[in-house]
Amino acid sequence: MRHYFHSALILAYAAGQLLFGFQADRSLQVLHLANEGLLIRSGGQALLIDGLFRPYRVYAHLPPDQSRALEAAQSPFEGADLILVSHIHGDHFHPQSVSNYLSSQDGAILASSEQATAAVRSVLRRDEALRKRLIDITPAVGKKEKRKFGKIEVTFLGLRHGAERHSWVQNLGHLIRMGGKTLLHVGDAELSSANFRPFKLSKEKIDVAFLPYWYLLSEEDRQLVGEQIAPRRIAAMHVLPSEAEEVCKKIGQALPDAICLKEPLQVERF
Repeated sequence: MRHYFHSALILAYAAGQLLFGFQADRSLQVLHLANEGLLIRSGGQALLIDGLFRPYRVYAHLPPDQSRALEAAQSPFEGADLILVSHIHGDHFHPQSVSNYLSSQDGAILASSEQATAAVRSVLRRDEALRKRLIDITPAVGKKEKRKFGKIEVTFLGLRHGAERHSWVQNLGHLIRMGGKTLLHVGDAELSSANFRPFKLSKEKIDVAFLPYWYLLSEEDRQLVGEQIAPRRIAAMHVLPSEAEEVCKKIGQALPDAICLKEPLQVERF
């Protein structure tokens, strides 16, 4: 059974390329920022997810000049109408960074958990115009909530954080439909059948799953990914700079078609 799901995952990649035109139609651009931070564009749509944070412990981050450009919504980071945050840990989120982007990008909104929006509200203080651009969406663990933002559809998934000591942290997964593609971003969700089963993600025909790299290191975990998510493509994220070469090599050996997001400002197209 274990080998079945691993093989099914690889076959799903091939099917995606043959049946859904990955090679012919790459209309969606993903700019990797660092850790699990992404700026995703398709046509005139753009969203930022987990990309507005500052240097934190040993985790990767943008160079200072690029970080300043990001918070100021300057090229190549401008134009995100929607900001998503999986959870409030410092390698994913900084309230002042989010506040700065909202101030710099006309019309941008933040849609995230009560913990994330509360932190940003505390920074905005009495700026009522910006405070109105914060939307609380906090489905309970095992529950989901679907919202439409212009042409972008997001289903917010209540997923437990992967570390027991962080059980108090509200961790959101995001099932995103934009540019004719279906994407998945899970934050630091615990990889377990119990955590993912309620969402029946294997039936969602996910084109690209952006997953923490540790989901892909063992045969058992790759089996769970194949069973519970069944994406056509995988992009591994949250790779520490000091471990990037070793981790990406290991993932590439197990899943040759997987993408390893290891460099700041790495661009991929789907």
